[in-house]
Amino acid sequence: MSIFLCHSSNDKAAVRQLYQMLLRGGFDVWLDEEMILPGQDWEREITHAVRHADTIIICLSHGSITKSGYYQKEIKLALDVADEKPDGAIFLIPARLEECDVPDRLARFQWVDLYKPPEYSKLIKALRSAEAKKEEANNIATDTNTRVEMGIWNPTFKPNETHESSSRSPQLITVVLRSTGDKERDKQRIKKIYETLISYEGEDRFSFQIFANGKGHLIDFPDVTTRVCVELLDHLKKLMGEESWRVDEVLFL
Repeated sequence: MSIFLCHSSNDKAAVRQLYQMLLRGGFDVWLDEEMILPGQDWEREITHAVRHADTIIICLSHGSITKSGYYQKEIKLALDVADEKPDGAIFLIPARLEECDVPDRLARFQWVDLYKPPEYSKLIKALRSAEAKKEEANNIATDTNTRVEMGIWNPTFKPNETHESSSRSPQLITVVLRSTGDKERDKQRIKKIYETLISYEGEDRFSFQIFANGKGHLIDFPDVTTRVCVELLDHLKKLMGEESWRVDEVLFL
């Protein structure tokens, strides 16, 4: 579980305490002062961390909810990413550090009051629930007998063309990844493909088909899209460094 702590600089002391508690709970926690190295583009690193977090905790206080600046931009980015998640996913958790109002744009999410000690157990329960769902998906995807077929559907794309045209024939691009027998390695390879897809912003749908022990499982991403283009295909092909990887392009006439 990767957890991003969104907070105002005025709340550093309380957020550091939360950071340490979550670390002791076994979570992978992203805190700017711990993760951003000297010389890095801090805004780029924060944006990347928000987009790749499993869960975002937005820390709220009297000072933060009235403060303007990058903190508000972080919240907006977190909300945009939350809109891309499947219904029912525990992704964004408002956490009050003290008695304060919850901004209207966050009010639809159930919040937790961390200034009340018993409430911390509720936060952990929510994180464990999100973690269990992630593990369930990972266990399917990393079965040692797994073959992954990933279909990217764009009804107007031809790989040899760079200009958009409504007259193009439908195109189905499939990436086939067979298991190496190493679950952790397979998981990282699948993650790499997924991260490559979402790094190209567009409206093209994709899904994973997982085959294990003769049975197929479809993992769809209804709220996450990619952009099928020559550059994406080239990027995917550069990842195909082993014989067990291949890219199939099937043209429907």
